[in-house]
Amino acid sequence: MSPAPPFPDAAVAAIRPLLPASGDALFVTRWNLALADALRAASPGLRWEVLTKEDAKGRGGRWLAGRLRERSRSVVVLEDHAPEGLRRRDLYRLLLLAARTRVRVLVLGAGAGADSPGGVTPVRPLRDGIALAGSLALDAAAALAAVAEGLRLAAALRPRPRRPIPAAGSFAYLRTDYWFGTRAGGSVSHSLGFLAGARALGASPEVVGSEPLPLPEGIPQTTVAFPGRPRILEEGAMLLYNRRFAAAAVRRLRPRPPDVIVHRHSVFSVAGLLVARALDRPLVLEVNGLEVWIRRNWSRLHLAGLAERLERRVFAGADRITVVSEVLRRQLVERDVDPARIVVNPNGVDADRFDPGDRGGEVRERFGFAPDDVVVGFSGTFTRWHGAYFLAEQIGPLAAENPKLKFLLLGDGDLRSAAKERVRADGAAGACVFPGLVPYGRVPEHLAACDILVSPHLPLEDGSPFFFSPVKLYEYMAAGRAVVAAALGQIGEVLREGETGLLHPAGDAGAFRRAIRTAAADPDLRRRLGEAARAEAAGSYTWRDNAARVLAADG
Repeated sequence: MSPAPPFPDAAVAAIRPLLPASGDALFVTRWNLALADALRAASPGLRWEVLTKEDAKGRGGRWLAGRLRERSRSVVVLEDHAPEGLRRRDLYRLLLLAARTRVRVLVLGAGAGADSPGGVTPVRPLRDGIALAGSLALDAAAALAAVAEGLRLAAALRPRPRRPIPAAGSFAYLRTDYWFGTRAGGSVSHSLGFLAGARALGASPEVVGSEPLPLPEGIPQTTVAFPGRPRILEEGAMLLYNRRFAAAAVRRLRPRPPDVIVHRHSVFSVAGLLVARALDRPLVLEVNGLEVWIRRNWSRLHLAGLAERLERRVFAGADRITVVSEVLRRQLVERDVDPARIVVNPNGVDADRFDPGDRGGEVRERFGFAPDDVVVGFSGTFTRWHGAYFLAEQIGPLAAENPKLKFLLLGDGDLRSAAKERVRADGAAGACVFPGLVPYGRVPEHLAACDILVSPHLPLEDGSPFFFSPVKLYEYMAAGRAVVAAALGQIGEVLREGETGLLHPAGDAGAFRRAIRTAAADPDLRRRLGEAARAEAAGSYTWRDNAARVLAADG
């Protein structure tokens, strides 16, 4: 998750001289609709079509290549401002070379870390085709080696007798996620919260990961970079990362081996198994979701069969598996995971960190909220299942009914630009603030600035049971504010209607708006709900309790 560039001026200035005067144009982007709007304004003679990451969700490069070749266009612009976009340069150049167009423009890095003004590079068939040919040969060799490596791992990693978990005086926490530049959000909050909870128990953690975390002093951290190739088949880089990561982690940890290895599960990764076996230590696998399912449904997955084989291997080889919900426990049992190895461990919160006190005043003043405004807050990723766009659809009608209702929407993601556009189109832009991704340390003061906090999650699109444990739910509760949430999965189990929150059927717009109206009209109700929710979070859902379940000794 990487914030979209707020001002596309440099990119527009670099693109404008490359644009033809008229014709059909295609803009392909992760979610930078601000740049799409700027291009429309800069080229009134072009008829622009926009494709976003949301359009491509669950599809692969073949689908996008088909869209690029389906008809001739005057210009195609492909944009990816995320840090990992720079790693996909060869893939994007290849897609643009396949496009039926006269003008091809690649925009990478949003100007930050890019190697051209505004991150803009024209792609020319002869020059880029020759340069790409050699690169593709290297990439193909790396991809074949990666698949072979994955098959070897799948064959070699057989189950072993379960090892008991000792009282953990020390542990290594491994993160192998293939994403970059993330310094906030649910996954970061989870990792930092768990580590803080473990330290409160007296355990000594050490972190080895693919990206550095904003850790407090006293926790050693080692970063292991992903291999540079293959670039086009990034799943190959994930496969090759297993042994690279394991070798680096073992070198770091072998002089003083930890008592336990804890690995945050990620797609294609068996690194935790490799490290645990090399150091002869038990492995606790932290499963926050079925990663193969997530990538197949929300992104793309070319080597699905191999990913599933490796996921089965790591599930079978872990000595303990912690899952965030009962639904997820059942799903693992259905995949033949031994129930005795599974521990249900909901997410948690540091209630002291989110003590609201009077910390919200500066944030309210900064965003221009009046003392008698009722501020509705959202914190999370702007994706469909988080309900971000669903929330945006409700802001216009609610703001029109009650001018004192204001909205503070924290975070970023695929649908942020679409949500902003929906609010603007409904005439409610003046009632809504989109600060973007807020640093981890500043989330509490932003939640404290709100009177109502919303968690409008939607059911999963394929009908699968909702298996998540949203970190934001526990942060909302600890913030001592009235919570309005969808009665979906664990959310409806944690909150009690009318006692610790107001629940509505997931996706029911009318019920959601009624709950907001009810809370907005009754300050005493908001106070009672907030106080009860905070007491529940502090008493039952702390990161210390979460860490205790992960590290509990067998016996």
